[in-house]
Amino acid sequence: MYDLLHACIGLCQRNTPRLNPEESESHWFKLLDSFCDPLMDSYVEERAYERKNYFGVLAESADSQLDKDTYKSSWKISKSRNGDILRKLLSQFIKEIVEGMI
Repeated sequence: MYDLLHACIGLCQRNTPRLNPEESESHWFKLLDSFCDPLMDSYVEERAYERKNYFGVLAESADSQLDKDTYKSSWKISKSRNGDILRKLLSQFIKEIVEGMI
């Protein structure tokens, strides 16, 4: 995972000078969001998500939902000790992304 993160940061850094500022910013923030979303969603109960899907509350088709969430992570972090470790790891990754953006 660490090597993949550094490859993504390197890709963004190499392409930033050749892209217009909006495109460059978009790439950086998609990368950053992919690590921030699991942290932000970590306090949401997983069962609420399962109930929504089970009862078919989501009215959109799977294809249109896939298009919207192409860059969104579907990870969930539990509140267990392992969840705490994962939160710390993701926080470290976010720090490295932000440093790469600078």
